[in-house]
Amino acid sequence: MKGTPPAIFMLSAVLWAGAAIADMPTPAKSDVLQRIDMPDTHYQMGLQKAVLAPNEVKARHIHTGPEVAYVLEGEVIITMDGQPEKRIKAGDSFQHLAHEPHISKAGPQGATVLATWVVEKGKSFSVPAP
Repeated sequence: MKGTPPAIFMLSAVLWAGAAIADMPTPAKSDVLQRIDMPDTHYQMGLQKAVLAPNEVKARHIHTGPEVAYVLEGEVIITMDGQPEKRIKAGDSFQHLAHEPHISKAGPQGATVLATWVVEKGKSFSVPAP
């Protein structure tokens, strides 16, 4: 045989790419468990569970309404402008006011967080910070 058939090169490339993708961290899995319209208002309350991979970073963002969160498993590191980072471990809670820019990062074991929030009906809860 004079050379390796192109199909062998293509198969090798596909297998290599698959292995590289398998090593990439999975993005946070976030499920809104419940939304409740608050009577006689234009607000809605939500309950959300997020599962973050080890060391996963959620880019700088804001919440359009207040949030109260409880760390079920692992650790979350919160960085806010002009403040030292806060480490919140399993069993502890934290809160954010509306429009407070911050970065969230999971600890080395990942994190599972349960959050409640209030937003105007029809608005997204989390958006990139300006």
